[in-house]
Formats: sequence, C-alpha cells, structure tokens
Amino acid sequence: MLRFPNHPRPPNYLASRHQWRLLVLVMSLGGIIWLALEARNPDHYRWLWQISRKPAVIEGNLDTRLPPGAPPEGDSFVLPSPEGVYRSPDAERGIIPAENLAAIRDDQPFRRSEQAAWFQFLDKLRSTDEAALASRSIGPTTLIQLFRQPAEYRGELVTIRGILRRCEEVTAPKNDLDFTSYYQTWVFPDDNPSNPIVVYCLTLPQGFPSGMELAERVELVGFFFKRWSYAAQDTVRLAPVVLAKGLAWTPALRKPAPTQPISLPLLVAAAAVIAAAVVLASWWRTRRIRPAKTDCQILGPIQPAEVAEPIEVGLRLRLMAEQEQEDDR
Repeated sequence: MLRFPNHPRPPNYLASRHQWRLLVLVMSLGGIIWLALEARNPDHYRWLWQISRKPAVIEGNLDTRLPPGAPPEGDSFVLPSPEGVYRSPDAERGIIPAENLAAIRDDQPFRRSEQAAWFQFLDKLRSTDEAALASRSIGPTTLIQLFRQPAEYRGELVTIRGILRRCEEVTAPKNDLDFTSYYQTWVFPDDNPSNPIVVYCLTLPQGFPSGMELAERVELVGFFFKRWSYAAQDTVRLAPVVLAKGLAWTPALRKPAPTQPISLPLLVAAAAVIAAAVVLASWWRTRRIRPAKTDCQILGPIQPAEVAEPIEVGLRLRLMAEQEQEDDR
C-alpha cells in the first residue's frame, strides 16, 4: 500500500532567492530609518528660509589689515550718519578733557597714556542710565564710518546692531575708580558681518552665555574709543573699539542638544548584521525541523503465490463446508 502524507514542504531559506529578498527588505528598512533621522535636521530646510529674506547690505569690501607705515593724515572726507546728521570734529564732547582725547592713538595697541580717557568713559557709562545713553546716541552707525573716520566719531555715543560671537571677562588694569573687570565682546555688525567691532561692556544680561563660539543677536549704545590694532590669526588687523554699559540681548530659541547623527556606513553595517542574523536563524530552524517525507512508502513485498490465492472469505468458507460433507459420506 502507498501512503502520500499531505504536509507542505517548508521554504528553503538558504536558497539565494530568499536570502536576496531578506537582504533587500532589511536594507529598505534601514534606508527608511536613515531618511527619518535626516528629516529632523533643520539645516536641510535652511534654503527655504532664505527665499523670502533680502540679502544684507554690505558697504563695500573693507580691508582691515594694518597698512605698512604711518596712517594717512589730512583726510577731509567725512561719511554722514544714517540720519544725515553730522557732528563736527570740534564739537564739545563734554565729559572727557581735550588733552585725554588727544592722547588716544589710532592703529596702535592700547597705550598707557590712553588709560585716563578709557576709565573716564567707563565711569560715565557706569553713572548714566541706559535710557539716557540711548537718547543721546547719534543713532545707528556703520562699521565703515567708525573705521574710516575714527577722529570724527571719537567720544560719540553710537548704536551698534549685530551678532555677538565672542565674550570673555578680562581683568581691568590698576585704576583709582574701582574697576576690577569688564567683558570683551566681538560684535559683527549687520552692515558688515565679516568684520568685527570690539565692544567692552561693564555688565551683561542675566543668563548671557560666554565663550568663543557664540551667535547672539545684540544691540548696544556706547562710546567710540579708537581704531585698534590687534594680532589676528593671519596678520595684524584693525577694528573699531566701543565702550558700552550693557547689551540689549534677543535670546535665540534654544534647540535641544543635537543627537549624534547615524552615519550611512554604520547604518549599512547594522542592516547587514540584521540580515545575517535572520538568515542564520532561518538556517537553524530548517536544520532542526526535518522536512516531511512525501515519497511513496511500500508496506511490504507481495509474493506471486499470495496474489493467486483467493482472498474472498465467503468463497473459502463455502469450499471448506463442501469438503467436510464429502468426508462424512
């Protein structure tokens, strides 16, 4: 007798067709995860924000390198202020003696002879209300105005707006006005964001950060002091110096700490490991479970004599009965 068990054959996961299918599925899942992680990065959408914004107006290319030799003198060209108001170089500053202002030298480092005017400006800032300082300001002033005509703007109260990128506390030189320290900040103004204005502040807003890699929007009113020479990374450069009492700070919305993005090679390696684990598990499962036999099974050999022998029970009984009757006779 033949028997055909009705059991389906399990798929062979070790076949190359199934392995490629599993690999494609795992890689597709990894790609979806990577796209979801990259979609959270706001830098990919920054170009959308720039569509409706107007480019910043920059007043020419300003070379801030210290030229060789003495600075030129006798330049009578004067840039007007944004409001069209010009103050004569001979205008009475009113708070600093003329001899102290005359001791200030442009295109040079800070000099000992300038300390008297320096601390007199700081003392005036400390004793004056910020609202009063703002009301006496000549208004927004560009970096080029301060850079090209330092003598005309020296001692004037100017308004600066821009991005503050560096802030650190520095110790004040020995003085008789009880100044122990103040803050040196580097503000890149809106009119010329590639060149800094060095601003020394007496105070900072509460919670204001410090460091060398900042990006904080500020506005300030302060006294223009001089065009200062400093050692930059490439050469000696010039920058306007302003003394201010404080800063008007517009805090930026703090984003949560960015998570370390998953690199594409790491994601591919993880997908390959997952695919290998799936293939190994499938192989182990097929190895433990034997496939059902579907071949025909022969219960036993059939002899020719057994085939010729009558198999009907009724016929055999009748023959046996007739034989017994003949014996009785």
